[in-house]
Amino acid sequence: MARPERQVWIWQSGKWHFEARTKVNPTNLVYTGLGLQAHTDNPYRDPVPTVQVLYCLKNLVADGGKMIVDGLATTQRLSDENGDYFNILADNYARF
Repeated sequence: MARPERQVWIWQSGKWHFEARTKVNPTNLVYTGLGLQAHTDNPYRDPVPTVQVLYCLKNLVADGGKMIVDGLATTQRLSDENGDYFNILADNYARF
């Protein structure tokens, strides 16, 4: 089984798993101790990942917060509060 091209991968239970670690002189935000804003991972992949399970083995950040975004609830709220903006997003295809 070929290893996906990324820096830190672990073979476990018959699959490759990506492991993010803080590094000296990082080349990507994921390798820093900085917080991440809400974002979408890999929207350019085909097929697009549908579910990702993320967990933290060891958090070295004091008072490190956690955040998860419910995309379905977000779109429903946008539709309820501003149907015109919702329709713009719903009716236009975004290419990555």
